[in-house]
Amino acid sequence: NGRVYEARRAGTSGTTEPDWPTAPWTQYQGWCYSDGASDPQLLWVDAGPAAGGSGRSRTADGLLPLLVTTDQELRHRVIEDVLDEDAYAAGYGPRGVHLGEPTYSASSYWRGPVWPQLAYLLWVGLVRAGEHDAAEVVRTTTVSGAVESGLAEYWHGDSGQGLGAIPQSWTGLALLMNEA
Repeated sequence: NGRVYEARRAGTSGTTEPDWPTAPWTQYQGWCYSDGASDPQLLWVDAGPAAGGSGRSRTADGLLPLLVTTDQELRHRVIEDVLDEDAYAAGYGPRGVHLGEPTYSASSYWRGPVWPQLAYLLWVGLVRAGEHDAAEVVRTTTVSGAVESGLAEYWHGDSGQGLGAIPQSWTGLALLMNEA
């Protein structure tokens, strides 16, 4: 049986199958979910009608329980995925969608590019977890992507090509990472 991590409130975890339509906050958020299979996948599950289909995918959002969890097994799994080049790791920061997802597209809005605000949150989670080597990889690749892209809103993880608005203010988070 899977384990569900509520992504909205720190310290809340461990419920086993959520009641998708009636969970009290699903109208605002989704769930980070490990399906409990022999090769569990950390998913972001959008609330609502798509929760059973296209709303279930491996995205960087599904790795964000790293910010609040004390579960060592979950922490280890997130770190593995963040550093895996066949999953999220790219030369210019962590991809927004797992490379193995059918919807992955390196330069399509919310379908695969590096988003600096998600990279920043993953970096903060890694630092808090004491995973300094992994945090350094996320920091250096994200800063490289921000610079290569001209401080773009988001960018292609493998080429650093800037996408969206250039420059974008939230990409300043990468500059904060660089100062650490």
